[in-house]
Amino acid sequence: MPLLKLWNTLRGRSGEPSQPEKSAQPNASSDPAPGATNPTPIAKKKTATATDRAPAATTAKAASVTKVVPAETPAPPAKKARLSLFGGSSANGPLLKQIKSLSVETALEVGVGDGSRAIEVIQTLTAQSDKTVRYIALDQFEMAGGETTLMQFHQKLRAAGVSSQVYPESLDRGLTRVAHTIGSVDLVLFSQPQNEWDTPEIHGLLARICKPSTVVLVHEGPSWQPLKRSSQSQVGPNRRAA
Repeated sequence: MPLLKLWNTLRGRSGEPSQPEKSAQPNASSDPAPGATNPTPIAKKKTATATDRAPAATTAKAASVTKVVPAETPAPPAKKARLSLFGGSSANGPLLKQIKSLSVETALEVGVGDGSRAIEVIQTLTAQSDKTVRYIALDQFEMAGGETTLMQFHQKLRAAGVSSQVYPESLDRGLTRVAHTIGSVDLVLFSQPQNEWDTPEIHGLLARICKPSTVVLVHEGPSWQPLKRSSQSQVGPNRRAA
């Protein structure tokens, strides 16, 4: 009987349905198996963009622009040459020295150049007297190949406050017009080659505009010389004959 009971007992156990074993499935959230390494998450590096680099570039550029440059000391303004009655700073010094003591009311210049001499002559003559000096110019300017035109001459004298009466004609015709319209003069300046004026005809015309006190100066090289005695002796008789 004990054996039968044991048998039934064994049969009763074996008759119960066996429960399927749960398969061990890995859990994603479970801990890793022993020996396995869990990779450490790698932090993403921030890629420098053009915007990120801009401040550094701007700073470098600003540093180069704001570089301190030592200020240069301004040069002193050039001093203008002052007109000296003795011609200390003028190329026409010898002439100015000769005429500074003259009493002149009417001056005739034959061959005027660029007009600089005329300005200095008038300034020198008026500095000695309160009288106005009448200035007469005789030159053909560009019509005879001169470097200074008639208009440039007028503009230069006008800018210096010098009034002038200009005869843009040949020497003989100009002297004839001066004799007819003005008469005698106090000062004559010849700045032309001697062969152009040292002729009997020109000396005869000079006699018509010269008076005993008239000073005639001739430009010879760097200096101005009074008209030679031989020439003056020709002017005197011609003037008396006229």
